[in-house]
Amino acid sequence: MPPPESHRTVTAAQKDLLKRWIAEGANYQEHWTFIARPDPPAPPRHGERHPVDAFVAAKLNPSGSASRRKPPSDLAASREPST
Repeated sequence: MPPPESHRTVTAAQKDLLKRWIAEGANYQEHWTFIARPDPPAPPRHGERHPVDAFVAAKLNPSGSASRRKPPSDLAASREPST
């Protein structure tokens, strides 16, 4: 309903429409933006240390073979979980 200070009222036609909607069962579907999307299935890990790396590896190498390059040690150290 509009706030009282807007001085707007619900018309008779709008009231009838609401009554008809309720009489028909008032079917309501939540807006799609409020429905949580399911998490995508994680691709298989081929030696990746972090789950995100499996997604990146799957996108970069769609054939599924494992990557042979290792990251530089300073980069690998920065990706370790902090304690």
